[in-house]
Amino acid sequence: RIPFHDDLSKDPTIYSKDLVLFIFSFDATASCHSVQDCPLPGPTNELLAATAIRFVNETAKKYRQTVRVIAQWEVAASIRQQTQAQKVSVKAVGTPGIFQNTAEIFQLMLYEWNSDDPSGMWKTENCHQEAILLAHPDHLRRVMWTARTILQSQQSHQLRGKEQPCTIKGRETLLLRTAIEPYSLEWPVSIADTTTTSSQVINLFDSVSTTVHTNGKELVKSWYDDNLGFFPDGFPQKWTHRREVWLLYDQWAVAKGIVTGTIDADVSFS
Repeated sequence: RIPFHDDLSKDPTIYSKDLVLFIFSFDATASCHSVQDCPLPGPTNELLAATAIRFVNETAKKYRQTVRVIAQWEVAASIRQQTQAQKVSVKAVGTPGIFQNTAEIFQLMLYEWNSDDPSGMWKTENCHQEAILLAHPDHLRRVMWTARTILQSQQSHQLRGKEQPCTIKGRETLLLRTAIEPYSLEWPVSIADTTTTSSQVINLFDSVSTTVHTNGKELVKSWYDDNLGFFPDGFPQKWTHRREVWLLYDQWAVAKGIVTGTIDADVSFS
């Protein structure tokens, strides 16, 4: 794989060498009460945690890049539980017991990302840092769309009429990328699939498998099993159980986001 900072620009020196990984959960289970008290964070969240751990360790080893992990609390709980995560530190965001939508979670992530500068997002030290958004593959489109809408809105609001010290060659200060690039509504292609040609440069989901807890059993699962990261354990969001139900829900959530303003229909999500 190409190091992220080399792949981003013909002039990669304008970007930070280090990365931030924002991870969005995919529901939880009834027995997951907090980061400290979450024996069953949910099988999809366990897969997301394993994906993050592999990426962080691989990136540090191969490219000597530091990855700062900021995760929704259910995934943070799973990362802390997995034994191979000894070298992976994670900051949890979100409030257990209270539903917070994708936009609210991303706002909390931005605050943590910029926690050393709570008065604004545009501190010089954080200029041009690369951020990777990780979520269930079918959730990624709305996550990216929402995140880019928020960044564009905040940049416009905070820097209107002012000099933009963190803008170089018109680039955003926080460059967002998805765990699949180029992003497609199709399921990400595995490099093990020799029958399909893919233009993917990035696929964090590939070759990831881990033990998950589902239906009272421990099973080794990957993103490429028949269930595609969907399990019947999610609670209380039962629309996360099956892909055909989730896709309908997600379309409704995108439409609602456009109506309420959390998604700008004119902002590209690709």
